[in-house]
Amino acid sequence: MVCPTTSSQTTCTQVFIAMNTSDTTPTLERLAVCSSAVRLWFLHNGLQLTADKSEVVILGAGHQLRATANITAVEIDSSNLLVSDRLKSLGVTIDSHLRFDCHANNIAWA
Repeated sequence: MVCPTTSSQTTCTQVFIAMNTSDTTPTLERLAVCSSAVRLWFLHNGLQLTADKSEVVILGAGHQLRATANITAVEIDSSNLLVSDRLKSLGVTIDSHLRFDCHANNIAWA
């Protein structure tokens, strides 16, 4: 999830890219190029990409996540963002397996 900000508001943009787990390099390179293009669009439209408010999660089945376990950071707008096992989007906690255990636990504890 990429969250650009203006001086008075925050806008969240989500970027999803399919990845071949047998060769992740082209996808990670495409993501870096895409994030640079998004950054330029944001700047052109008075927004700012804030890497410190951005999150990365790799979603997939167990065998896909094991194949990508060596990816610990992703380059977004010249910043290396650590890959997380979950993130929160629109109030819903999404984990890398697309299970809602974490979300249900967060709701139950709230």
